Amino acid sequence: MKKVTRWSPDTCECVIDYEWDDEEPVETREITVKTIIKKCPVHARRGKASCFNEVLSENRRKNQAIGFLQEEIPDLVSQAEGVPPKADTVWHFDKERNLQVHVIGTEIDALAKSRAQSKCDHSFGQGKVHID
Repeated sequence: MKKVTRWSPDTCECVIDYEWDDEEPVETREITVKTIIKKCPVHARRGKASCFNEVLSENRRKNQAIGFLQEEIPDLVSQAEGVPPKADTVWHFDKERNLQVHVIGTEIDALAKSRAQSKCDHSFGQGKVHID
């Protein structure tokens, strides 16, 4: 059955309604933009499909980059249910929409940082994510 979800991503101020079919397996499910409710200043000049694709891409990049860091830095992951992680990330997109990620609350091992950065470079291209 077709469903519509209103999405307010944490990567910008856009608000988007997208459609998806709950009878399709998650692995093969397609999501399609239905309506752009609000465009943020960064995406204001984009058409409907372009706006949705760019917002989705930026959001996935942020989520995957943080996931790569969590794989390399155990302090970013809770070690027990109900116990918050010892460290966290803060992030922002620069004016070219490159993702800047900072780890707070723990020292970053140079090798772990290098491995996470390498995963980001391989997945998104050099310069699209910067970890410090």
